[in-house]
Amino acid sequence: MNATSRGLRFFWVLGFVLLLGTVAGAGWFFKQPVATGSSPEAPSEEHLKAIGFGFVELEEGLTALHPPQPGRVEAVFIREGDAVNQGDLLLSMDASAYRLKLREAEADLAATRDELADLQRKLTSEKKQQKHEIDILKKKIEAARIELNSAKSERDLQKKFRESTSALRISDEQFAIYENKVLAGEKGIEVLEATLAKVRDLDIFGPVEQLNAKLRAKQAQVELAHRAVNECDLYAPTDGVVLRLYAQPSEILSSMPRQPAIQFCPNSPRIVRTEILQEFASKVQKGQLCIIEDETREGTVWKGKIDRISDWFAHRRSITLEPFQYNDSRTLECIVQLDPGSAPVRIGQRVRVKIK
Repeated sequence: MNATSRGLRFFWVLGFVLLLGTVAGAGWFFKQPVATGSSPEAPSEEHLKAIGFGFVELEEGLTALHPPQPGRVEAVFIREGDAVNQGDLLLSMDASAYRLKLREAEADLAATRDELADLQRKLTSEKKQQKHEIDILKKKIEAARIELNSAKSERDLQKKFRESTSALRISDEQFAIYENKVLAGEKGIEVLEATLAKVRDLDIFGPVEQLNAKLRAKQAQVELAHRAVNECDLYAPTDGVVLRLYAQPSEILSSMPRQPAIQFCPNSPRIVRTEILQEFASKVQKGQLCIIEDETREGTVWKGKIDRISDWFAHRRSITLEPFQYNDSRTLECIVQLDPGSAPVRIGQRVRVKIK
């Protein structure tokens, strides 16, 4: 065997020894107990029912904040990581154009109110005139009925003379004159009564209703303009923390953004949303105790219990390719509530959940 062959064999043996040492060291490292502030005792393997992987989240999720009105960012009052209270002003948009629209809407509303006031004064006068016309028509109808009664009496008298043999007996032509007077009186009363009904039914306040409808539309436009101005300021919807700030002063924001202006985390209880492979789903029940560990490093360990279990098997929520996880497998989703007083956890923290 030459020197070259002996050298190659030496390096092969050395590499194999180093590999065995690495595997043995890794096994020893992962079997060491976890040192934590709360120092819960890690369950032994025979006491484990299942192991799942998940993330720390808010049950209602993070809040994506974005001003409803598009435009230019005028000022930003917060930085990433700031804790804010409900109602705190986060950023302001340039509202000059929206204020001009508000002034225009208010001017239209004032003009419509003046128009309505003028019309009401005019119609009040017309209402008095209408009442006067009705009174006159009533008197005319009353006089016409008196004349009609007189014509009927005269006709009836002439009818008696006509039927008698008296010398006062009149001809048929003369009697027809009295008949025509009665008919004319009746027709005249019909015309007067129709005119009276028309005057009574005249809705002189119809234009007022139309103007009132127009006034309500103008008021709605003013409210919309007010709302547009107010929506140029973005306020914190609740107590929480600004996670990420995507908007900067002078930046133009659209009404259909690709990302929100602010990623906001409300101050609400944090949960662990863990996913259990289908083959272990039968071993998971509500109320089971859990040990939660950071998946990527040794450190603090948290305790909790399963609060809810999903009713369906589905693909993983996250489509991100995480180490040692497969996105094409179906899993059962569980919500783990952390024990009160647990050490802080961070949103998005990837954890390993050991279910007892």
